[in-house]
Amino acid sequence: MKGSGSGFYFSGILVEQIEREIEIWDTNGKRLPDQAILKVGINDYIPAVHDFYFQMEGKRQLLSDAETIIYYLENIYGQVEYQNSNCYFRFN
Repeated sequence: MKGSGSGFYFSGILVEQIEREIEIWDTNGKRLPDQAILKVGINDYIPAVHDFYFQMEGKRQLLSDAETIIYYLENIYGQVEYQNSNCYFRFN
């Protein structure tokens, strides 16, 4: 994602750019080491457009993006918390 110049939305982590470096923190404020491996869920548009970044075959899900969101909203118990909905990052 860094090389693509694209921005992306995320959850479950905090991302900060310090000069030309990117630091990733967990939600408890602990910095993740550079060796940390994160699992990423993306729709199929990103690897289709940036296929040179995605050489390995990904795990395919049974539901589309829209179907997954609809399922989640129909089955959520309680209110959606929007205070962390500004999680957007673009590498400069």
